[in-house]
Amino acid sequence: MENITRANVIARLLICLTVLVLITACGKKGPPTMDSFAKPEIVKDIRAVHRDGRIDISWTYSKQQPKITIKGLRIERAEGNAVYETVASLPPDAVYYSDAVVALNKQYRYRILAFNQRDVVGDPSAELKATPVTTPPPAEGLVRRITNDAVEISWDKAAEGVLFNIYRSEIRGSYPAVSLNEKPLDNPFFRDGLNVGKPVYYSVVAVVKSNILNESSMSAELMIDPLMFVPAAPADVRYVRSDNRGYISWKESDETWVSGYRVYRRGASGDFELLSEVNVPIYLDEDPFNELNAYYVTAVGPGKESPPSDTVRVKP
Repeated sequence: MENITRANVIARLLICLTVLVLITACGKKGPPTMDSFAKPEIVKDIRAVHRDGRIDISWTYSKQQPKITIKGLRIERAEGNAVYETVASLPPDAVYYSDAVVALNKQYRYRILAFNQRDVVGDPSAELKATPVTTPPPAEGLVRRITNDAVEISWDKAAEGVLFNIYRSEIRGSYPAVSLNEKPLDNPFFRDGLNVGKPVYYSVVAVVKSNILNESSMSAELMIDPLMFVPAAPADVRYVRSDNRGYISWKESDETWVSGYRVYRRGASGDFELLSEVNVPIYLDEDPFNELNAYYVTAVGPGKESPPSDTVRVKP
């Protein structure tokens, strides 16, 4: 009996030891993978602009790197030949940093480094040198001209050596960090595609170059409101009768932003009345008439219609 009891105890101890080993094994973490210690990729395409007493820095960076989770970006700055110091730590999706502690005619050096979840820091970006200088006066005299498919913006010419950047926004007074033009403009002129869905705003800055671009403050805003576009009157309006029906046709408008046409006919009162609105430059009038009749056509813009075309008179 004693042997049986002793055997039972030993068996139970073995079971407990087995369970303990399994629990310990399940809870034990494996060694960190080599990927978690891999360096993040280098930040690229660093650019800087001096404006409004600060240096604005922008860059491109992909945080979608295989097997590496980017924790953030470190901005380092050095004055002159001094050693680099960290001035900011930003989230991994940041693409912009503004340095407001700068002085004119003094050189600053910048570089950006990415670091991962284990704080492994990647190689620094290419060094960016920035020496802010005095900015020119803002651009003046903005005017616009609406063409068939674009808006043309011009402004006053500036002093020798002054270039221009133009900015666009759908929000009054709030502009992106990057200009519409890829390179500073030599001439005070810019052509942009039309936005007929909503108003847009433009502002121009004057630019001088040091080792970076130095921008003036924003010019007065120029608003382009499509509701104010007025099409040209339709041309070459013609009338052809066939089987007591009348076909009115005209030349299609050159403006790409014209949405349709309105056909008017003289009514019994002697005044012209809206007969129909169509999308194509032709209309079939099936109403018979027995006296002298007349028609004209207008083109329809986003908010306004054109002046009337020449009137075409038809004998019964």
